[in-house]
Amino acid sequence: MLLLCTGGNFVYYNMILAKVPGFEGFDMFLWLVYDITDNNLRNRVSEKCLDFGLSRFQKSVFFGELDPEKMNGLADEIEQLLDHEERTEEDSVLLSPVCMACLGKRLVIGKDFNPETYAEKECLFIAE
Repeated sequence: MLLLCTGGNFVYYNMILAKVPGFEGFDMFLWLVYDITDNNLRNRVSEKCLDFGLSRFQKSVFFGELDPEKMNGLADEIEQLLDHEERTEEDSVLLSPVCMACLGKRLVIGKDFNPETYAEKECLFIAE
């Protein structure tokens, strides 16, 4: 199950957000937090987060902007990684999508961060 924040209202979805009417093309920010015992497995999950464009926020915390389809893809790939013999009963990964409105309501103790730094940027490449 995935807990989706929709402007302050929380709704549960079965990891199929891209197919939910009204959520097509709706980008959200994603917090991904893990606690994984095995170094190799932890490194593979970390690499997967980077492959999907998330940025390392802290050692076991990633943050970035993903559309629902990519969010679901990342969840599926991490689930496949965790279906491995190195996984222990103590290992866990939390994916927490957050809309921009709710992210704006965050409470910060200490140094704040600018979410726009982690947003997907559109680039235009000009070649001669």
